[in-house]
Amino acid sequence: MSAIRVVIVDDHQVVVESLQLALSRHADIQVDGAAFTRDDGLALAIERRPDVVLLDFNLGDGDATDLIGLLIDRVPGVRIVVLTAHTAEDVLASCLRAGAHGFVSKQQSVQDVAAAIRTAAAGQMAVTSDALAAALPALRNDASAPARPTLTQREHEVLELLAEGLPNRDIADRLYLSVNTVRNHVAAVLSKLGARTRTGATAIAHRDGWLDRRR
Repeated sequence: MSAIRVVIVDDHQVVVESLQLALSRHADIQVDGAAFTRDDGLALAIERRPDVVLLDFNLGDGDATDLIGLLIDRVPGVRIVVLTAHTAEDVLASCLRAGAHGFVSKQQSVQDVAAAIRTAAAGQMAVTSDALAAALPALRNDASAPARPTLTQREHEVLELLAEGLPNRDIADRLYLSVNTVRNHVAAVLSKLGARTRTGATAIAHRDGWLDRRR
């Protein structure tokens, strides 16, 4: 199995060098390069097409929020794990709205960083329940949230399994559907909820109470 290809974007050279050295000790993770600014990070990700971008929230030329959306638009299939010293609910919420797939605190170990990279690369949410709980108040208070959409019974079932972090294959097995059918349902759920990613859809579902519904 090929290694997970990672690009690091952080404006602190010492942090980048430490992460490169530490992650290189994991046989299943390959650091494909690093950048120190938003523009260089975007250009490098477009060039290298990594599986995961490990992105510092506070860069010298701005925060990561806008860059998350650009990366998702310009690098198909990329997963974004935000590296941050901030746990404020508005920071977490803004990253989720932008489409981030996970968070790692700078106080966490390199083992935690590697685990988050693996989780995101596998198509699952690299977000702890505590981080998601911290972001919910800001998401619920977001006045720009769109009107509640209408999901079919099957789409709601798919959404619930997305929230459990299950990949398409496992959802298909659970619901006795083909992977292609599940992929179509996931695309419909993301479109109706106005989410870029599965993580974003889960955050919106929590915000709007979809996961509290009983059918």
